[in-house]
Amino acid sequence: MQFANINPAIQMGAAWGDRGAGAHGTFGKFPAKFTTPTHSHSGAYHGIVLQGVMTNPFDDEADPPQMAAGSYWYVPAGSSHATACVSETPCRFYFHAEGAFDFLPVE
Repeated sequence: MQFANINPAIQMGAAWGDRGAGAHGTFGKFPAKFTTPTHSHSGAYHGIVLQGVMTNPFDDEADPPQMAAGSYWYVPAGSSHATACVSETPCRFYFHAEGAFDFLPVE
């Protein structure tokens, strides 16, 4: 599988579909101890942790659940959240959605 850098920290690779245009399944990689800026997405998505420990705090949640490999999460469309790899090891995950993927920073 080919992974492309979305930014210096995030890599993504297509499993199926086209994440920029519509329905897709995508694998992702985050470095250890990495947190995205708070953001939302136009469409909902489903995710599964494959490696490492991740969190997905909504609305600046102080103590979000820690998700180890095998854990599932769901992000509703328009929900303000961050996604983080909180482990000492890098994180890998899979996510899929019915629509195109976007990243809308929350200010």
